[in-house]
Amino acid sequence: MSISRVVPGQVVILAGGSLGVGSIAARALSSAGVSVHFAVRGPVPTLEPVPEGRGEVIFLDTEAFTPTEVCETVGNVSGRLDALIYCAAPALVSPYWQLDDAAWRRGVEEPLFDAHHWVQAAMLQMREQHHGRIIIIGPAAGLEPNDDRVATSTLAGAFRGLTESLAYAGLRLNVQCWVLRLGARPVDVGRPTEHAWAQLESILISLLEGTSGVPSGGVIDLVTQVP
Repeated sequence: MSISRVVPGQVVILAGGSLGVGSIAARALSSAGVSVHFAVRGPVPTLEPVPEGRGEVIFLDTEAFTPTEVCETVGNVSGRLDALIYCAAPALVSPYWQLDDAAWRRGVEEPLFDAHHWVQAAMLQMREQHHGRIIIIGPAAGLEPNDDRVATSTLAGAFRGLTESLAYAGLRLNVQCWVLRLGARPVDVGRPTEHAWAQLESILISLLEGTSGVPSGGVIDLVTQVP
């Protein structure tokens, strides 16, 4: 069974630490007819109502369920899992010489470990059905690296390596993987432009449709802010 090239009817898990980006993605995908299972920790974000006859947004509490349990449940109930979209936590901005162990764990190790858990759980489900797509949305990815974005650049490099390796492994499983890197600064600093959010929505839809033209393992850079 191959993944549908039509977005309506697809089943997607949306997970990770960035509720801002996650909320934008949930709104866009559900409006396009996708069944979005939004895994959140803590308060449920407020979203605009999904237009009648379109998709849906179902919230899942990650404090009550592990990534493996979420992926297995969604796959069993829906009969498929077309994609995982993992939204990493906002970037850590701090001069390198001021980064203590706790900050490094929070900015690099914990988000990478969390991404690994979600991606592995999703790939196990996708391996059984022999199709799927994985999209990692990274924080401000050090597109303009300097000494206050060392942790962010390190995490971005790790996400890229993870994506490239998974793309190779996914060849046998009909699973495609990409990393989408957001801008040169954290998305919660300043005000992202409406055009940038429209770009994000368009890219996500094209990746799910299989019409993006970006090969599996590819990196997509999206500047979400103007200087």
